[in-house]
Amino acid sequence: MKFRVFLLLIIVFVASCSSITQESLRGIDKVSVQLSFDIDKQGKPFNIKVLKTNHDGFRDQAKKDLSKWKYKPKMVNGLAVIQTGLTVQLDYKIEKPSN
Repeated sequence: MKFRVFLLLIIVFVASCSSITQESLRGIDKVSVQLSFDIDKQGKPFNIKVLKTNHDGFRDQAKKDLSKWKYKPKMVNGLAVIQTGLTVQLDYKIEKPSN
């Protein structure tokens, strides 16, 4: 069920994103975006930067998606601390519309 919801969200995103056209996705079935980021004391990602992507149209969406994530803060001596220099890769599966 979670996979279907995730897939549906990707399809809706691709359909609604003005910077991404069917033409720009021709021949692409997966978009990858590598990001660097830090995590604040509350577990929220910040300082998000795109390191690498195979489709520039997904840069802003990937940053927006990562900014919604929530992490368990790193604890040092019982206190939450900022984590820096983290990376992640987001992969978007592209569903081609059936004719």
